[in-house]
Amino acid sequence: MRAASASSGEERLAFPPDPSKQITISLFTCRDAALEMVETATANIRHFLKDKTSVAHARLEHADQDFPVSWDLVGADGSLEDALSEGA
Repeated sequence: MRAASASSGEERLAFPPDPSKQITISLFTCRDAALEMVETATANIRHFLKDKTSVAHARLEHADQDFPVSWDLVGADGSLEDALSEGA
């Protein structure tokens, strides 16, 4: 997942969008910057959750399976089907 998230971030960071003209940021490549963002976000989330008594884990790569569980846990109402289609 880390690599997939980094690839997604790398695509957003690439400027200009033409890979043949891709530049690097200082000593880091865009991929390095994307990996750093993923690692920082993950560390921040883990720090925030460390003292929580109730935590539900959701995997973005399996959102179609994990989101309905979260939906039920929080007692959400509305259309689960519509909510799932928002992420597609």
